[in-house]
Amino acid sequence: MITDRSESVDVLYVDAPQDHGTDSVQAFVQALSQQVRIVRRNLLLLEMMKRRRLLDGQLEVASEIQEKLTPAARCRGEHWETAAFYKPAMWVGGDFCDLWALPDGRLAFAAGDVSGKGLPAAMVMSNLHAALRAATTFSDTPADALTYVNTHLQHSLIGGMFVSLFFGVLDGETGTLEFVNAGHIPPLICTSTWEVDEFAIPQNPILGVVDHPLESDRRVLAPDSTLIIVTDGVTEAGGENGEEFGTARVADALRQARDRTPEQLVQSVTNAVLRWRGMGPQQDDITVLAVRRTSGA
Repeated sequence: MITDRSESVDVLYVDAPQDHGTDSVQAFVQALSQQVRIVRRNLLLLEMMKRRRLLDGQLEVASEIQEKLTPAARCRGEHWETAAFYKPAMWVGGDFCDLWALPDGRLAFAAGDVSGKGLPAAMVMSNLHAALRAATTFSDTPADALTYVNTHLQHSLIGGMFVSLFFGVLDGETGTLEFVNAGHIPPLICTSTWEVDEFAIPQNPILGVVDHPLESDRRVLAPDSTLIIVTDGVTEAGGENGEEFGTARVADALRQARDRTPEQLVQSVTNAVLRWRGMGPQQDDITVLAVRRTSGA
């Protein structure tokens, strides 16, 4: 009998004549069984390595696809400019970050967080990406678009999953920003005079749980002001003492930026989080999105 610590059991049966030495036959069988067990174990290891390489390859492709779904590090339009940082905690992540120009020239942008992380959250993120872009093609307001997305998510999420999201549409020429905050961390606004304030406390609940009407809000962004949206991978990043980074430290990092360009603001926040975390591992997906109305508006 050939056994190992796994649940599988192999049986080796040998029918030897009685006139052959019992001890020598038994020694031969034991040696043979050891060799068979080693070969069998090596074959199993090779199969596991083959499957792992296949899985790693699929995860790498999934990571490349998700990278295509997230904004470039820097984008610029006639009346706006943006910067973004996106880093999943695993191969792929559940943070959501997107921006695109609407047919009328306005800028649509969104940042949010799917509950959980890894592959399940990444699948929801891809679903959300497609649903939100589609909804903006037939919706009159951001609230209408997210109402459709909320209904869609209710039918596609498994129990216990949800999405927090900030979605805005900016008219860079007038500075008018129409937005919906569905249970997400309130963004921060950086003014041209280096002031940093909380922008909008969420007035709507999270998405994907229950049917509820969503409401849009409207503000005017002054020239050279920048909206900063982060996910909880930033605010809940743990320091070496166990304390969370928090929104106040995000604001401090923005004030300490070398200048007010979106790239510098994003870099200042991400560097501050990295210093705060120290040698500790990244526990959650991290997203920072900066949207600025330029002075030429």
